[in-house]
Amino acid sequence: MNKKTEFMQNKFVRLKSGVDFKLTDVDLIKYKGLTNELVRDHKDRGMLKTSKKYIDKHIDNYAIFLASSKIISVCESIYETKLFPLKFMHTISDDKTGALAWHRDSYKHRGIQIGVKPAPIKLGFYLTHTNKLSGGTGFLLSNYQRTFNNKYIDYFYMLLQSSKAFYPEFNVGDAGLWDGTVPHHRIKSKGKHREAVIFSLSRSPKFAKNYLDNPDSLLSRYMKAI
Repeated sequence: MNKKTEFMQNKFVRLKSGVDFKLTDVDLIKYKGLTNELVRDHKDRGMLKTSKKYIDKHIDNYAIFLASSKIISVCESIYETKLFPLKFMHTISDDKTGALAWHRDSYKHRGIQIGVKPAPIKLGFYLTHTNKLSGGTGFLLSNYQRTFNNKYIDYFYMLLQSSKAFYPEFNVGDAGLWDGTVPHHRIKSKGKHREAVIFSLSRSPKFAKNYLDNPDSLLSRYMKAI
């Protein structure tokens, strides 16, 4: 099964470094800051994230990494549309990072759109070996993906199907691509740390324009690097 077919079936796919996209030195974006440049995000169940100051200082490294890997072109071939990398978060899990409940990044509740539309596209680069035990993201396969137009029913359905979740395993430098509508969650790490950079991509030129007009944005820096 090719990557496009696999993605269209499940709305997520693992992309192998040096096979599915150009091999790039992950040391360029691996965290090198001080402890005080990390912020614990309690909304993300205690995940450590790099501060805005750190990101502003190193944003060109992230843009160059994206451009040199050519992975956006791979993602565009899967989605068959132009994609724009708008923003990102650099995450590090530790013993204080908890599990993240089942959710979607974009959905409807009683006809009301929750989250941006079109749904965000997430592209995660893994800077440590990542699997279920290290707090990797779990997804529901296509056979168990349902839409209810009600966030409460949706959540309880995902919870009931959680035993069927699939947890892709990533080597250092591999990437994961998933659509914001796919059900996913994160379990608590079993004593292992995980480091990943999660980029948010958009299919919307209208959204992208606001970022292009900002010379300090990831998208502006990326466009200069390609």
